[in-house]
Amino acid sequence: MSEDPEDKDSNPSAPFEELREEIDARMSTDNSDTPAEPDANDRPPLDELADSVAARDSPEAAYDDLFEEAETADIDAETVWEQLEANEPLADAAEVGGEQRIVPKADYCDSCPYLSDPPEMTCTHEGTEILELVDLDHVAVQNCPIVKENEELEGL
Repeated sequence: MSEDPEDKDSNPSAPFEELREEIDARMSTDNSDTPAEPDANDRPPLDELADSVAARDSPEAAYDDLFEEAETADIDAETVWEQLEANEPLADAAEVGGEQRIVPKADYCDSCPYLSDPPEMTCTHEGTEILELVDLDHVAVQNCPIVKENEELEGL
């Protein structure tokens, strides 16, 4: 296939003619209209690992691990909303006696030896109970001897 160099200069597509002919020849030998199935060895490196990571990181998989299904008692939603709107305590709330205080969590619970390990937030001192986390910085406690002792010291 020797061509005259002057022909190549006059026709800019001439250098690609051989390539085009080779591609056309390969295309004409392929008799199937459908593309061939990719061989398992044709997959890119680490493709299986990428698939497993994508499946693990899918939003559906993330939500499945966050929650645990549990049976609950039947609750009348309308009654609950009425109580919440009226700012009344919920009917199922346990009535407890004793001294209740809302205290700064950083001043009491964070340094308290009776505070349980995370993720629980309970008091291990007998008779003392953490009723609720009022906000990020305050807790409602009942019968806390440390709060009582601190109040007595402040009263002196």
